[in-house]
Amino acid sequence: MNFLLSAHFKFYPVGQGCFYAGEILAPSNDKKFTIVFDCGTLSGRTYLQNSIQKFKQKYTKIDLLVISHFDEDHVNGVNDLLDGISCETVLIPYYTPLSRLGLFADNSSNNPDYDLFLRNPTSYFLQEKFKVSKVIVIGNNNEGSIELNSNEKPTKPDNDLTGEKIEFDFDKFENDSGFLKYVQEQEGNNFNNNDKINYLSFPLKISFKQKFWEFVFYLKYFKENAKILNFKTAIDNLLISIKSNNIQDLFDNISLRASVRKAYKDTINGNVNYSSIVLYHGPTIVNSWACTCENCDNCFDDLCNYCCDYKKTGTLLTGDSFLKIPADFDPFFDYYGRQDYIKKCFLLQVPHHGSKNNWKIFPNGLEYIPFFVFNHGIGRVKHPSREVLDDFIHNINVRRLKFNNEGQKVSYFINCYQ
Repeated sequence: MNFLLSAHFKFYPVGQGCFYAGEILAPSNDKKFTIVFDCGTLSGRTYLQNSIQKFKQKYTKIDLLVISHFDEDHVNGVNDLLDGISCETVLIPYYTPLSRLGLFADNSSNNPDYDLFLRNPTSYFLQEKFKVSKVIVIGNNNEGSIELNSNEKPTKPDNDLTGEKIEFDFDKFENDSGFLKYVQEQEGNNFNNNDKINYLSFPLKISFKQKFWEFVFYLKYFKENAKILNFKTAIDNLLISIKSNNIQDLFDNISLRASVRKAYKDTINGNVNYSSIVLYHGPTIVNSWACTCENCDNCFDDLCNYCCDYKKTGTLLTGDSFLKIPADFDPFFDYYGRQDYIKKCFLLQVPHHGSKNNWKIFPNGLEYIPFFVFNHGIGRVKHPSREVLDDFIHNINVRRLKFNNEGQKVSYFINCYQ
């Protein structure tokens, strides 16, 4: 068989948070595609800074940066990550100003950069100090049918990788007019009308022009619950008291932060963040194999029965997705299972650091995935939960569990042949 390409990915050791990155490399070394999924931590800042420094020593640009959701432990490293490096595309979920204000109120770190991000995420990424070419905002305001690109004609991957550079085929994507209108209504005068921004709706699949690797995104739709609506009423009353109709004023006026926090505590005082992007990515080339052993060179010895797989080569990154109850788990499983992405998955990131509120107990159809990664901080009481750990230990070979914390990275590679 002729070697076509390799891919290397890593969960960096940042503790309570997530910083996942890697590259897809064609035989010609100048044809490299770099991806980052989340960049943040609530553990000691040094761990994240050291990881970002190591990333920049290896990579000079980012082709795709995906932010799964807006919790601080997944985004507070973005400023350092993007400092002095170019980024072709940033992809984020849409959060209404009210949802962002809830995160603003719940944040106790008083991080000015995080506050700036929450105020207007698209404007944040398009600051002059960052070299970001495009921002894609995806939303799901009415889940309805979850057919994945049902009108897209199947195409065979291009095994000739000696042509142009590796890049996405964005030509077929246009703004979703309904979603665009919704964002305009929510943002009001603060809507960022910029030709560098695209507003796309779920479902969404992106592949390279060469069709040898695909990225399949999922975003669960959540209706505003009673707590959110009560928070909205409290915020509306606060705006009336200051004679304003612009929710952005509550981000800008520091003296009002205590009032915003009180409104949040009185009405929500819990998790306001339900939406989180899930990303499946992997090769479309049939002759592919994946391995978690950095020293493995296709050795085929007994150890590789535990670290290699010659059919499953996909990755499922879940962020802080809610996958516990059937109403949340079933659409996710149906979406990825319908076109065999679950069957092709080599590694799954356990959602929300192994929280018991985000995981459906086995058997759930995911037990056949070879490897599971827990992102967690050492000594954290809640994450991963004892309940979730017991579920994995009793149902999954412990050699298939990978723990990513301040002292442990998790890395793996994928090779593809013709």
